[in-house]
Amino acid sequence: MDWHFSKKLQQKIASPYCQGELLKNPEDLSMRVICFEKDNSECKLKLFWLIDLLDATVVDARFMAFGPPALVGALEAACELSIGKVYNQAGRIGVDLIDRYLQDRTDVPAFPKSAFPILNYVVEVVEELSKLCVDIPLPEAAMTPLPEENIDGGGYTDWPEYSDAQKLVIIEEIIAKDIRPYIELDAGGIQIVEIKNGSDIYISYQGACTSCYSATGSTLNSIQQILRAKVHPSIKVIPNL
Repeated sequence: MDWHFSKKLQQKIASPYCQGELLKNPEDLSMRVICFEKDNSECKLKLFWLIDLLDATVVDARFMAFGPPALVGALEAACELSIGKVYNQAGRIGVDLIDRYLQDRTDVPAFPKSAFPILNYVVEVVEELSKLCVDIPLPEAAMTPLPEENIDGGGYTDWPEYSDAQKLVIIEEIIAKDIRPYIELDAGGIQIVEIKNGSDIYISYQGACTSCYSATGSTLNSIQQILRAKVHPSIKVIPNL
């Protein structure tokens, strides 16, 4: 195993849970299997999503691949990150998120620089797979585009003027990119319950977070600080206990 790989990445390569083919039960009309296949001189892969047609959510993800170890690790991470997301959100999984998901330390990349072309290759496949789902109706919140006034590092200056649907999409984007992957590393989960009074964000915890004392302490404070910094300082995060 390449010593430049993080330990988490090495574990994913050695024991890929999501490796395999997805076959649809023809009697289940509420689900659809979507598959995208791509190959070049170095890599060959198939990526599968099982989509719930009722809410456009990826309920399972699998892959088959032939190529270097980094390809297996990147596909395993991409599958795990896709599950539970609406397909258009899953289609925006990027290189940075995959790498952060597999890091042992936040200041040390999980993949060596030489493997980043493979990461880009996987991200392209995920995006292409999401395009095959466009005929599946999206929930209203997922169809709401992000406002263009997003100021990098400064949040959304017109936050109070946005609709609840727009606010929900913005918050979900930040949680999916900057919060959820780290909580999932400790077998926890986080979901948005609702938005009240414009800036009160009610969340629910899943998995290990439900019995962790920091869920109402340091973890909650970190979530709130991230959302205040990236979205708007008026945000208050409230756990739905």
